[in-house]
Amino acid sequence: MRYYAKVEGSDAEIELNVDEDGNVGSDSHELDLLTLDAGHYSLILDGRSYDLYAAPVADAPGRTSYHISVGQRQMLVEVQSERERRIRKAAPATHASGEVSIKAPMPGLVTAVSVAIGETVQANQRLLLLEAMKMENEIRAPKAGTVKSVSVAQGDKVEQGRVMVVIE
Repeated sequence: MRYYAKVEGSDAEIELNVDEDGNVGSDSHELDLLTLDAGHYSLILDGRSYDLYAAPVADAPGRTSYHISVGQRQMLVEVQSERERRIRKAAPATHASGEVSIKAPMPGLVTAVSVAIGETVQANQRLLLLEAMKMENEIRAPKAGTVKSVSVAQGDKVEQGRVMVVIE
């Protein structure tokens, strides 16, 4: 699986393989990662051993960020899977009127619609469920507002980029 990391402002692309036993590997590096305790790991990278500590950043809503310590070095790392990156790229853009169009981040099947026209929604509230590649993806409101339109119903098949909900 491909991951994208931002380490202290620099971008990196990482390809990791996870086998059926949960072992992590990489095609481009010799890699072994072992969990010692919660947030404490033993990392062997290209033959060198590292003691690694990782703590999630609590004040980064909508992001997967960690404070990482390796030896004396500390850094902030933001990580996205390929799927999360695709969803974030399809994130709605706010229009001058304040409207936000929520588009399908990938082709899929709408399995539930949780809002109706005229309903007030909170930021991060679930709008609908989209099944894609046998996974259910919660589509959430990027901001608080009022639902202006809902252009999908349960059972609809949608293509990537289709506007599903508009919030104003």
